[in-house]
Amino acid sequence: MSVFTSSVVPDFFSTLHRVKSAVQRIPFRMTPPRFTDWYVNAAGNFAVRAHVICSDDGSVSALLTLRKGWYKGEYTYASTHVVLPCKHTERRKAYRLACQQAEHLARLRYRF
Repeated sequence: MSVFTSSVVPDFFSTLHRVKSAVQRIPFRMTPPRFTDWYVNAAGNFAVRAHVICSDDGSVSALLTLRKGWYKGEYTYASTHVVLPCKHTERRKAYRLACQQAEHLARLRYRF
């Protein structure tokens, strides 16, 4: 009986520990990133990137970074603050809206 408990119990606890650590990592991988990719217009001289910000009072906003210029040495940056109609718990919706704002600004408003 002692052979059984000495071989099975440590395996059980190590498996339990691995499952527990995997479950703890799931929410971090499922949350959307805070930065979006650069959305570039057709001419290539204007790009927009969004940064999602969650404040302490529960509101969510996006900081849109505007990049103008043709190459790295010539880039000029500006930013604008946009309040999103989401709650702090709706991070995916906020990320999606920030992506849409950045894409519309780069590809529809300043196309050329």
